[in-house]
Amino acid sequence: MKWIFISLLSSTVFATTPNYSGQIIEFDSGAMRPSCEERGVETIRKLAFTDIKNLINQIKQRMSDPKKPSGYDLHLWQILERAQCIDRLLPKVKFNCENKGKLCKDGKASAWVSWIFGKIKLCDVYYTYTQKYQSAIMIHEVAHRCGAFDLEYHSKTKPRMWYNKIFTTYNNADVYSYWVRKGFCLPEHDC
Repeated sequence: MKWIFISLLSSTVFATTPNYSGQIIEFDSGAMRPSCEERGVETIRKLAFTDIKNLINQIKQRMSDPKKPSGYDLHLWQILERAQCIDRLLPKVKFNCENKGKLCKDGKASAWVSWIFGKIKLCDVYYTYTQKYQSAIMIHEVAHRCGAFDLEYHSKTKPRMWYNKIFTTYNNADVYSYWVRKGFCLPEHDC
């Protein structure tokens, strides 16, 4: 049986692959696949929960640092609010661990979510990464549920500051993934 969904997609993509908005996704629901429980998703969720708590603590420490550069206060508050949103949603978010959609099949994503709606879809390649990297991807996808966009990816690059009114650093989902993997830093200042 084939299902067809039309959705605004946001995907965790590495390298320079563009987003796929308005893409038609097809998947075959007939095959038996391991459940989320069998794939250890709850273990990764617990790790992600610990990772986001650690990130929140790092942000709070940085906010009280008298040596932080001037002009970062507003960004730090906005970053903290987004991280706290991730922290609130992480225990509630649902996963589709059997996803066989087009983004998964063509290798363009390890996970994706229909922006602020629906389950987070985990592709087979997601399970090949280390638990720490799976946690970072999960946090990236939950950041979308908190309203963050895919502005740029940081698997091979450092984050940079965004000063546009809408597309600011705190609105980039992958910066939260970067901070979970590498530790919190101020883009273009100390990372």
